[in-house]
Amino acid sequence: MALIRPKSREELLELEPVFQLVEASMGFLPNSMLTMAHWPELVQVFAAMGGTVLAGGELDAELKQLIAFVVSNAAGCRYCQAHTSHNAVRAGASDAKIQASFEFESSDLFSEAERAA
Repeated sequence: MALIRPKSREELLELEPVFQLVEASMGFLPNSMLTMAHWPELVQVFAAMGGTVLAGGELDAELKQLIAFVVSNAAGCRYCQAHTSHNAVRAGASDAKIQASFEFESSDLFSEAERAA
């Protein structure tokens, strides 16, 4: 159970455009966004940061999500692991590659460029 009650989406009509972008990207709206909505500006900058990281740069979406999954594991965040593994699948990662992501240095499923990332 959350220590901070997530707001309902109906309470946050001004954030609906942000929520729709997040939902389109992830396939769902995470409860964390509704919890952050106690501070609406936080939702906006968090979504903007995530959008910049995930949409920009030279790495493809699959690799970005696999990196995020490994980082989530290192941080011990099961919530983030669930979201990043889900998003890795949405970006095209196979279950085998997700499971091998912790052995990326030796797994044949990863290219040299992916290992470097």
